[in-house]
Amino acid sequence: MFKKLNSVLPLSALSLLLVADGRGFALESSRIDALEARVAQLTQDNTQYTVSGKNPTTRMDGYNSGAFIVADFLYWQAVQDGIEYALSSKSPIRPGSFLSSGEVNIKDGDMKDVDFDWGPGFRVGLGYNFRYDQWDLFLNWTRFHNHSNSTSHAHAGGSLSALWVPVTISGGDIEKAHAHWRLLYDVVDLELGRSFYLTKALSARPFVGLRGAFIRQHFRYRYEDLHVDTIPGPFDIVTRTKNNYYSGGLRAGTEMNFRVNQHWSFYGAASTSLVYGNFDLRLRFQFPDLDIGPLKLGYKSDYNRTKANVEGAIGLQWETGYANGRYHFTILACYEFTEWFNQNQLVKVLAPALFNPAFLPNDGDLGMQGGTLSARFDF
Repeated sequence: MFKKLNSVLPLSALSLLLVADGRGFALESSRIDALEARVAQLTQDNTQYTVSGKNPTTRMDGYNSGAFIVADFLYWQAVQDGIEYALSSKSPIRPGSFLSSGEVNIKDGDMKDVDFDWGPGFRVGLGYNFRYDQWDLFLNWTRFHNHSNSTSHAHAGGSLSALWVPVTISGGDIEKAHAHWRLLYDVVDLELGRSFYLTKALSARPFVGLRGAFIRQHFRYRYEDLHVDTIPGPFDIVTRTKNNYYSGGLRAGTEMNFRVNQHWSFYGAASTSLVYGNFDLRLRFQFPDLDIGPLKLGYKSDYNRTKANVEGAIGLQWETGYANGRYHFTILACYEFTEWFNQNQLVKVLAPALFNPAFLPNDGDLGMQGGTLSARFDF
């Protein structure tokens, strides 16, 4: 019996040793795999076949690639510099005295500007998150169409002078002025960006892309009971203008998020663009009370210019994931502004006579600012 046991025990011990060694090998292999996965999270092989530190993507676990849609509601105010339409004074203004040595007395003078109203707009976009290096491509359209009005009356015993008529120096007192301004703002952007963590809580999404801007501005000034030294009796005059800019160019910027926790973060963004395009300008005068026959008074101009634009935003963002991170939903509330430099290219006509005009360039920036409520869904 002992002889049988002696023959069996070595085989049994060898079997147990092999089993134990196999389990240990499997355990060690799993540890190595976990370590390699951890190293892969901290480092990456780049296109130059070198190993460097890695900035992890902000995409949730379980989401590799897919499309996303964005819808924004805008409530903005737009302001165009250089479109003041009348000069009000509590004392009589005699513009003819500009041609003499006497002083012009303007008591409590006030430049009358358009009452720039707030209005709604929207932005919609469609994008795609690529698997390759975690890049994303985003196409969006911003539309903000708005109009504003303003009316002024002459003070009792004072004066109201028209600023957009060609006879201001030799007259120009009016009883009433009305201004109407309409803005049609449409911008299309194509962005290529990548969102990643810079630190444990701070993430960034730098981007570059293309921009197409279509900015149309239409003005209508109506002056009632205009007094001109060389024309007997008051009459009305209407000045119509347009300042359209159609352009395309380059845009670059970055978005930043400082994440308080998994859902909440502070948001900031800044960008700049440089576009080249065509200005289409028109100005014409109409005389409802006068018969001037086929005579058309005004000018038109058409030329190309390069213009710059800056944008910024700051706000609060909330986000969450569903289905183990496969779907991602984001809501953002922010204050946003955009500034277009030297957008007002209209030229004022200042002249002692209609047929001997002098022109005054009237550069001015176009600025928009207000609140934006944005919703995004990644799927």
